[in-house]
Amino acid sequence: MTDDKIFQALEKLRSSNLKVSNLIIDDNWQSIDHRSDDQFENGWLDFEADSRYFPRGLRYTIRRIREENPHIQHVTVWHALFGESDVSLANSLYRETDFRVGYWGGISPNGRLAKSYETVDIMQRRGIGEDPGQIKTTTVIAKDDISRFYQDFYRFLSLSGVDGVKTDAQFMVDTLTSSSSRRELTNAYLDSWNILSIRRFGNKSISCMSQVPQIMFHTQLPHNKPQIVCRNSEDFFPDVPSSHPWHIWANAHNSILTRYLNVLPDWDMFQTVHDYSAYHAAARCVSGGPIYITDVPGDHNLSLIQEMTSQTIRGRTVIFRPSVVGQAIDPYIGYHDDVLLKVGSYNGE
Repeated sequence: MTDDKIFQALEKLRSSNLKVSNLIIDDNWQSIDHRSDDQFENGWLDFEADSRYFPRGLRYTIRRIREENPHIQHVTVWHALFGESDVSLANSLYRETDFRVGYWGGISPNGRLAKSYETVDIMQRRGIGEDPGQIKTTTVIAKDDISRFYQDFYRFLSLSGVDGVKTDAQFMVDTLTSSSSRRELTNAYLDSWNILSIRRFGNKSISCMSQVPQIMFHTQLPHNKPQIVCRNSEDFFPDVPSSHPWHIWANAHNSILTRYLNVLPDWDMFQTVHDYSAYHAAARCVSGGPIYITDVPGDHNLSLIQEMTSQTIRGRTVIFRPSVVGQAIDPYIGYHDDVLLKVGSYNGE
């Protein structure tokens, strides 16, 4: 991830007359200490972007993005709940594929963040796939400084021109091995992130990897606050053929529950140049949720995108999507049943 790669990708979109309204800068923009070849051992150093790949800073990057692409209304950046991470989950459906399972590096003990905020060392289960018993020590922001930390971080992002966040790996609060750590940190982190992201960015927040009970029924159930976008399933895995039918089936069935929460179910990004591209495109269009593309820059299936979109009289590209959330019409059909999956709105209306 570099600023030049982002500029070039957006230039290729413009040359194809694809005027997207939202941009998400995903993982690997942050400053980390690179103390290990394993990403989950690396710690977060500073709010500012990595100077090697964003040499003029995040604010310059966002300003140039908006100047060269006035059709982009919102720019969102990725971050994880505890710090910097590179997470790949080993799902039992995909055992034939070699996944590298990595987790938090947390806050770097030698960085500016550790010097500016109170930290605490916690014990976490390192793996949730092949070896869930491994334990690791991670440095994170302490309970009494979490609110100030998020206030300062989101102020920095806002001053840099960012107006949304994608907060990933939130399930990590469920990997704390100590009951005292879970009691001290779980609600403190969830409440600080939820309140301060809404206060700073409104409903332009994406909650990812957060389908664990203490999150769903603590921060996603109450309806007395703005609705936010919430990842509705496992990630999109482009290189795992067996994952694609499961991805759609799981999202359609999860929506039976998540439509009752105060969230907009997000069926995740997909690629328009892919063996399953039309399949995923159709599913996203009936999902009722946001639609993202994660193509290789310049490598787009324009005819497929044109089937999903139209140009407004103001020259914007808009997505065809319903105003209702899609869900499995028959919740009692199993994944391995020899029956077609039907997706529609509530009661098939």
